[in-house]
Amino acid sequence: MRGNQAHTLTQDQLDGYSMEARVARIEFDVAKIQVDVRELRGDASNRELHGKIDTLGKEVNGRIDALSVKVDANHLAVCASLSEMNKSISELRASNASIRESIASIQENIGDLKGSLRTLMWLLSGLGVLGVVAKLFHWI
Repeated sequence: MRGNQAHTLTQDQLDGYSMEARVARIEFDVAKIQVDVRELRGDASNRELHGKIDTLGKEVNGRIDALSVKVDANHLAVCASLSEMNKSISELRASNASIRESIASIQENIGDLKGSLRTLMWLLSGLGVLGVVAKLFHWI
């Protein structure tokens, strides 16, 4: 050290104020370093939490994918069932139309039978009247 620097150092040490300023500056620097260390620890915790969140996110995504596969399979099964139901409904409608045609045919046949029965009734009534008239006139 040179003499001038040694004198300055000794003068600063004797002054007391400069030493307190230096100590205050060192304490400030230490406090700042402590804050930086806390932030680094927080960053490490954040990285650890991010890792856990990523792991849980992957697990949830896996479960969602599995459920999606199940839902898709159920959707396909329901669609197939609905298709079969629609086919059955179409067949029932065709059967219903066929039954209606059969009923209409039966109704027509019943109408024809009624007409025949009326004719037969008139014929029997006419024969009965003829029989009574023949009895009256002793034709029988």
